[in-house]
Amino acid sequence: AGARLALAKPLVWVHVPKAGTSMVNLFYSHPGICPLAPDGTKLPKDTTLPAQTLFKEYPPYKFCAGAFPDDRPLAQQARHMSFGPLFTKFQGHIVEMFRQPEQRLLSAYYDVHWRSSHSWTLRTPPRDARHFAEEVQGCATKLIARHFSVEKEVCRGPGSPPPTEEESALAVRRLRQGFAFVGITDQWDLSVCLFHAKFGGACKPAEFSEVRLGSKHNSTHEGYDTKALRGFVDKMDGRLFAEATRIFQSDLSRYRVSSKRCRRECWPKRAA
Repeated sequence: AGARLALAKPLVWVHVPKAGTSMVNLFYSHPGICPLAPDGTKLPKDTTLPAQTLFKEYPPYKFCAGAFPDDRPLAQQARHMSFGPLFTKFQGHIVEMFRQPEQRLLSAYYDVHWRSSHSWTLRTPPRDARHFAEEVQGCATKLIARHFSVEKEVCRGPGSPPPTEEESALAVRRLRQGFAFVGITDQWDLSVCLFHAKFGGACKPAEFSEVRLGSKHNSTHEGYDTKALRGFVDKMDGRLFAEATRIFQSDLSRYRVSSKRCRRECWPKRAA
């Protein structure tokens, strides 16, 4: 596991909006990634900018030296910038959490403050959830495949067209070829367990801490009611999510990660 982590570093996190900001907790809790971070370091919940707040108090260059590229530092990775132009350079070092597309869209829609500052480009709010989804669809696909400048946020809308068929195929191909870790936010606890099975280190309570659980999100983890989308389906991100799920399930088998094993070795930490 330690050798796999050494090969995967420096890590490059592709951060899809509303899909696993808590990945930062995994980084800061792992002794092979952020060895100088104090035990229990995690994203704060009492701010609208948890990652930036944490990075200010515990700068990654100091607490996680060598874990992330100098020209793509963690603070920059946390932003939702196009990764397309950088794929070849960082192939084999990419980590990402994927979220069911319609759930991700509804999470972004219902978080009004976040939506206005991170996702919606107009002063006039979207008419409804479907209008919002139509304008910002395909975000995960565009982040991986679209070759905009790295300083351009490709997931904001209106103004960023949906992915093309070619971009969809490219994103799926890159996912298969260049990712060191693929997790699923809807299976967060199992993803944490897989991360440790793959890269070593012990599970920590901070890794199970959720940030930004939406106000309309069902606390039983059943998710948002998709009726609000009035039948809209994010087809391009759906394809990508299906492939991410396939890879995730394959890795669970490859590294012998199961709910039974995780209940024994990892999940007790949730209550610590």
